[in-house]
Amino acid sequence: MIQLRRAKVENFRLLRDIELEFSVDFEHPVTVVRAENDTGKTTLLHALRWGLFGDDALPGSRSAFRLHPIDWQRDLDGDEAEIKVTIEFVAVDEESDTEVTYEVERRTKERVVGETEFDASHATVTLLRHTHGGMELVENPSAMMESLLPTSLRDVFFIDGDRALTFIESTDEQRVKRERVEKAVRALLGLDLLEEAKRHVDLARREAVASIRKLGAGTDLADLVARRQKLEEEHSLLEQELVKLSEDYEATDQRHKRADQKFKDALAAGAGSQRELGIKLDRAEKSLEAERQTEKTLLKAHRDLLNLPFLTVALAPTRIADAAGLLQHLEEKKVIPSTLPEVIEDRLARGECICGTALPEGSLHRAHLEESLAEARQIDEPTRLLQSLNEGVKRTMRELAGDDPWAERLRASQAGIQGCLQRKRDLEAEVAELHAQVKNVGETNLDELEGIVRREQIDAKRLHGEIARKEQMLHQKAAEITDVDRKRTVVQRQNEKVRSGVNNENAAKDVLDVIHSTIRVLENETLDEVSEKMNEIFLKMIVADEQAGSVIQKAVLTHHHDIVVEGPGGRTLDPDTDLNGASRRALTLAFILALVKVSGVKAPNVIDTPLGMMGIEVRQAVVRYAALHSSQLVLLLTGSEILGVEALLDEYAGSFYTFTNATHYPTKLVNEPASSRAETLVCTCTHRKTCDQCRRRISATASLAEV
Repeated sequence: MIQLRRAKVENFRLLRDIELEFSVDFEHPVTVVRAENDTGKTTLLHALRWGLFGDDALPGSRSAFRLHPIDWQRDLDGDEAEIKVTIEFVAVDEESDTEVTYEVERRTKERVVGETEFDASHATVTLLRHTHGGMELVENPSAMMESLLPTSLRDVFFIDGDRALTFIESTDEQRVKRERVEKAVRALLGLDLLEEAKRHVDLARREAVASIRKLGAGTDLADLVARRQKLEEEHSLLEQELVKLSEDYEATDQRHKRADQKFKDALAAGAGSQRELGIKLDRAEKSLEAERQTEKTLLKAHRDLLNLPFLTVALAPTRIADAAGLLQHLEEKKVIPSTLPEVIEDRLARGECICGTALPEGSLHRAHLEESLAEARQIDEPTRLLQSLNEGVKRTMRELAGDDPWAERLRASQAGIQGCLQRKRDLEAEVAELHAQVKNVGETNLDELEGIVRREQIDAKRLHGEIARKEQMLHQKAAEITDVDRKRTVVQRQNEKVRSGVNNENAAKDVLDVIHSTIRVLENETLDEVSEKMNEIFLKMIVADEQAGSVIQKAVLTHHHDIVVEGPGGRTLDPDTDLNGASRRALTLAFILALVKVSGVKAPNVIDTPLGMMGIEVRQAVVRYAALHSSQLVLLLTGSEILGVEALLDEYAGSFYTFTNATHYPTKLVNEPASSRAETLVCTCTHRKTCDQCRRRISATASLAEV
């Protein structure tokens, strides 16, 4: 857990010399900075980000983004401007519940060489740890800062209210928006750390494989290891090609959907029969798409049925029965052990036999099982294969004797597929007929739009076919890898020299399996949890907005990292055109707060202009939820954003500041400030007060009323 305590900013654009203390009160976790436009809100956000995360956190390249004050005067201020940001923060170890206070100072110099030109020097960072004896210098401060507050978290916890909308705004490059969301998800859930761990473990696995290959040089084992490495490379290349094809398909599919919607809108804009034709076509195409999805589901279930061992029994029942009898005879003769070693190991670990007898250490029953396990482990490969085959046949025969005959399920599945295919053909014919009727309408605009739709649809189908072929090739490569692994297992048992390397490889594989399964859980189950929480927060935020409430039914974060909003009837809404400004900001904040809540990461949320374009009711809902669910919240607000939430700020805020730009006198400020330079002046006025320094000629209330 990280908490900001204090920040001092010097010569950072408008912020020539300011100091702030942030609220760390659990009951009042909000710090409010009231600042009208052009008084330093966004500059403060940039200064905090730069102080904590360095040059990469700036909105532009370091050589192009000026840090020194714009009215820096070389004859008065000198040729060089020294920019410095000092931030004091507390890192809390929740396990030991101990606090460690740190002070990070980042400084740089800019040499002014013209009215707009400057030379930037390299920034230096110093990190001090507060101790009982004073201040202690931390070695390698950048690495320590990364461990305390990872760079990947900056865009989640330090938010520009306008730029944050990029999580949901539509774009021709769907992939770009998706990558932004995925980056935020991976940062908060720690997936990047797991991926890094996976890379290290896989490197160890590859080194073990190289060792095996070296020890088995000149043997079949070396050839098999080399074959697997080649297959892995081919498999990885196919995966990369599949990702590229999927991205192309996604972009093409989006263009097709937009073109189709324009075509439908043009039909709906017509009169009489043309409008009716558009309604029929839309209804038929939706039914066809639903039937296609049903077909996919039915075919998958059918394939699963065919992959069961019952198919073999159905095709050769007499031979299978004879084989079962022979295997049973071999088991009775003790040629085949009656129990797999994995089963014995499981019962010994549980301390209880299958029959229910306890197996304490030193007991006769346990000794008997341990002896049986030792014998089972000594069997040769042919006997092991017979044992595995025997267990599989017995299991299949038991399941065939159940109450749900496989053949009946297969026949019912086939009938369901045939019915679905017939309905699909009927709907395809209906859609084709309706398109033919559209052509007879004779409008040039409709012909052009339909031509675009048809071309995009052809491209999408082509890409879909290529994706299917790549997936089949991937499946084939995976099967070849499995076959090589099986052959390797046989050879390795005959080669004692490589056993140590094999053990190392297997250990690395086991660790990789754990990491893979953890990533899958985080990417799927945890992603679902984030989606549910985001929807809950979002609906609470807009519940008072009658306009939004009548349109928006649900917000979903998909496994592809798309943030989707659903309207009546499950219709997907376009955030750019179907959501008002308040709902778009609320959705963005809901996503971020849900991600923070589910991940359990506790860090300050610094948000610039979060309440713009929101009605008072929605504004209140947003502030209330954010204040209740943030460990520390810093709100940079204009006066108009504060309207309607004054009582909530009274309740939750522990620190208040007001920013004033000295150059706003006399047009916007009542009193002449102490400074005549372009700089931010700070006072501790709350949202309900003004002083001689911050008093403005036009209040936020009057300004809003005029609008």
